[in-house]
Amino acid sequence: MSSSIAAPFDITTGPDGALWFTNGDNDSIGRITTAGMITNFTDPSVARPDGIAAGPDGALWFTNAGNNSIGRITTAGVITHFADPTIKAPFDIVAGSDGALWFTNYDNNTIGRITTAGAITNFTSAGAPTGHGISFPTASRPVPTARCGSRTRATEPSGGSPRRAR
Repeated sequence: MSSSIAAPFDITTGPDGALWFTNGDNDSIGRITTAGMITNFTDPSVARPDGIAAGPDGALWFTNAGNNSIGRITTAGVITHFADPTIKAPFDIVAGSDGALWFTNYDNNTIGRITTAGAITNFTSAGAPTGHGISFPTASRPVPTARCGSRTRATEPSGGSPRRAR
């Protein structure tokens, strides 16, 4: 473990009260306390992590663009990876109101969903733009949206195709 910060991309509050971040240039997941103590967690399969979000299972989940996977790290630093041929350069990730995590797949223009058990589903739409960010705008509208340049698309959690958000 090291304490360097190199190209941090995303940051979120963890269930332990610390701030967790993706550390892109040194292929690690970082943790920083509010007192400024930094710890990096590495694993041979962490490569270019981008987005990170606290999951409903008490772990942190992150996109691992360098090896086309979704990662999970416990607050103790144990890293697990979930790979699937449909994951292509995942970029951002968010916990959904449905208990799953939702992520953008930059290279294949899809929005993915992964359960805490590792089941992966992808949603696509003909002509969908490349997605970057993702969020659940309100509790009354639990639909993830992918920011795609100047356009925003929403994906129906029931398995429908993405549609332009209003």
